[in-house]
Amino acid sequence: LKAGATLFRITGDNSEKVRDALYGWLARPAFQAYLEKRITQEEFSDLKDDIERSVWRVMAQPGGGRDVVLVPRRN
Repeated sequence: LKAGATLFRITGDNSEKVRDALYGWLARPAFQAYLEKRITQEEFSDLKDDIERSVWRVMAQPGGGRDVVLVPRRN
């Protein structure tokens, strides 16, 4: 990553597994909140979409010294 590679490039054939694992890890608290009725189905669905989009961005973002701010989706 320090040389500017992306996680997609580094993980190669395993990139889908890495992406799925990262998505699952990040989505687990949202799913738990939904099960506990702390958030609605619609809020959970929106969070899942946001998490999926963020995971794709993280996987494709070049590493190195660049500071990148992920911009949230606008409705």
